[in-house]
Amino acid sequence: MTPEEIKNQVDGEEVPIQVTEETEVGSLADVKEKRTLIPPTKNVKVRIDKAEELLQGNPKGSFKQLKITTPLVEGIEVVGEDGEPKVKYKNAPIFTTICFYADATIYTKDYFKDKQHLVQYTMLLKALDRDVSNPEETKVNDQLIQDISKRLVIADIVQEKATPYTDKEGVKQPGQPKNYLKNFKAVSETDGV
Repeated sequence: MTPEEIKNQVDGEEVPIQVTEETEVGSLADVKEKRTLIPPTKNVKVRIDKAEELLQGNPKGSFKQLKITTPLVEGIEVVGEDGEPKVKYKNAPIFTTICFYADATIYTKDYFKDKQHLVQYTMLLKALDRDVSNPEETKVNDQLIQDISKRLVIADIVQEKATPYTDKEGVKQPGQPKNYLKNFKAVSETDGV
């Protein structure tokens, strides 16, 4: 709406209704999601396009993660159907969650006692040149989210096997394999910025 239309609506005057043009789409019965699975690859350059906090666990917030969206900057080299190497997956997004908090009264296994759930978060912060010994530099807040957005890092692409699950209707589903990132490193001068 234009400011004039908003003013007219606030003043109680009629505002013209915009009608969407009808478009025939057809049957969507055979539409299935096709996920692109990227081959495991070491030392790829990614850009953190988006970062947000995920609160999980029971009670909610007892397990916290950063969810980052990271497209591949340069893609990766794969062998094409013709047997020749070619670059593929440029700008393909990879969605990764990185744990930064687990309530010690709920998560009591050695994995959490030994702080193994924080390894990838620590690697990410180091890759972004943050001082991991300074609690002010390791806090997750709006400033951190803003600071890490649009930054480049090097990471390894990993494939996670499909995890079967039962859907809301009680039907067993096979799950989908997926990619995620780990082993974050800083982008060096030779990698370019």
